[in-house]
Amino acid sequence: MKCNKCGLENQEGKFCTNCGNKLEETPTEVSEGVNVEKTNSNTNKGLATASLVIGIISLVFSIFVNILIIPLALTGLILGIVGLVKKQKATVGVVLSSISIFLSLLIFFLFLGLFGYIIDKNIDKIDADRVEDYINNIYDDVEYKINNVEDDAQKRIDDAKKEIEIIEEDAKEEVDNLYNDIKNESNQ
Repeated sequence: MKCNKCGLENQEGKFCTNCGNKLEETPTEVSEGVNVEKTNSNTNKGLATASLVIGIISLVFSIFVNILIIPLALTGLILGIVGLVKKQKATVGVVLSSISIFLSLLIFFLFLGLFGYIIDKNIDKIDADRVEDYINNIYDDVEYKINNVEDDAQKRIDDAKKEIEIIEEDAKEEVDNLYNDIKNESNQ
């Protein structure tokens, strides 16, 4: 630190070795030193720290979220590998992410196998008679609906025939009236 009174550059201590004046740090030296130091430490450890945090999170959640956590674990693994290439201490993050991926896949395939085993064991217990009854019920429902449609169609056809007969009778009566009117007029 530089003495404000005599200008001597002192290595250590709170007082100047030349004049005895109290040494004070200038704000620019302190802030620049801290900024540079923090920047260097963050740059050197960023990938390793990210890999470690992601590895821990993915390991914890690999048991619960299982297969959905694999993209996060892969991200941690990639960051860790990049960190190792850049000479950062990211070994723990790489190991945790790798264990998380392995554990997620293991649990997923165990549950898949267990599910398949349960289905395979219970498939023989399905009662063939129940299946046949179910199919027969569906067939009966379809047949009933078809018969209802046929009945409804027949009813509409019968109604249309009745209307046609009424129209024919009305038309015949009208024709007869016109014929009689024309006959009466020609007789007069």
